[in-house]
Amino acid sequence: MKLEKVGIQIGILCEKAGITRNKLCDGLCSESELALIEKGESSADVILFAALLERLGKSAERLTYILTMEEYKRFMARNEIEEALRLGLLKEAEQKFARYRRENPPKKKQGKDGTDGVDKILLMYEEKIKGILILEEYEKDSHTGMDVKEMSYLIYSYTSGYPYLVSRLCKLIDERVAGTKEFCDRTFAWTKAGFLEAVKLLLDEDNPLFDSLMNKLEQFPELKTLISRQLFQGKPIAYNAADQAVRNAKMFGFVKVRNSTVSIANRIFESRLYNRFLLNYPGQDSKIYREGSRQKNQFVADGHLNMRKVLEKFVETFEYLYGDKEETFLEEEGRRYFMLFLRPIINGTGNCYVEPETRNQERMDLVIDYLGEQSVCELKIWRGNAYHERGERQLLGYLDHFGLNKGYMLSFNFNKKKEVGVKDMRLGDKLLIEAVV
Repeated sequence: MKLEKVGIQIGILCEKAGITRNKLCDGLCSESELALIEKGESSADVILFAALLERLGKSAERLTYILTMEEYKRFMARNEIEEALRLGLLKEAEQKFARYRRENPPKKKQGKDGTDGVDKILLMYEEKIKGILILEEYEKDSHTGMDVKEMSYLIYSYTSGYPYLVSRLCKLIDERVAGTKEFCDRTFAWTKAGFLEAVKLLLDEDNPLFDSLMNKLEQFPELKTLISRQLFQGKPIAYNAADQAVRNAKMFGFVKVRNSTVSIANRIFESRLYNRFLLNYPGQDSKIYREGSRQKNQFVADGHLNMRKVLEKFVETFEYLYGDKEETFLEEEGRRYFMLFLRPIINGTGNCYVEPETRNQERMDLVIDYLGEQSVCELKIWRGNAYHERGERQLLGYLDHFGLNKGYMLSFNFNKKKEVGVKDMRLGDKLLIEAVV
């Protein structure tokens, strides 16, 4: 499809969605430029078209583009900057961004700030780079001996560069973690273990950002339902600008949109949201939560969390409480109930989060941090042997990523001939401990 025709379609979609031109082009291009695009009198580059379609809840993946060399270079530059940030290669991200700006100077004034639409899209990367590069300046002044690359990777992994979260975590490491019994000075505090301690402190505190986010859940019930559905059921949510709940989630900062799909904005928000849904009164009053709280002292020995025993007791407790429930109950509630059982066991000492790449209706990989040690447990719905074997291979990949030799699987199996219990499996040099309910 020619891009001029796509521009005409954008005008039609805008009318159908009931979105004003001002909102559609905000931060992407000027209203005058959008008007020309809609009339087919102007053909913006592919990146701007994709951004406009995404904001209208439509995927650009089905369109075939013939790119000019200039457009291709700009498109690849955006991907390279994002990938460098994700890997914690901050200097490289900064250099790539600087090179992009040199090779693509701002066009003549199109918006209020005088930059073109694509430049505005990349400004968010500039803010993220600035926020995390503070670490290098700090290390030059303080000489803590930190691994700047590792710390940058950790901070970006948990915050996605959200400026307040970056600043707050650094402040907590410096002022509240350093000088404690476990982290006697900054040398010990600016480590992975010190960072995870700061994450725990951040998740436990009340601050205006978290208060604002949580208040929005109560003010907008449809938003609360949408977030809960994504967290616990793993149902994919397509970005649709006409959907009020999705629009509110994006406007309030709960989610980010990538490839026309909605996901939680960052790992810190996700963990705080899990805490909100799991630790509210109805959650704590559930039978499975009370059982986890009652049994919690038997799962930790010498500061180590015994995940095998956690799975064994969960299977035993779940079968006793819910073994006769129907399949729809398991599919909708099973994963939430495991997290309810686990939460009082690790609460106050550990934390858990879901790897976003693995969250779907069939499986999710839960990463548990406990006193600096990590365990990976795949929670999955049984869909047959072929799917099960594929899940095992995927879990092995995550174990390699985390440098672990042992992993865990929890399968919710609807087969009446299933074997309920916990068993060990050897796959190569890895030990997989699988629990079946």
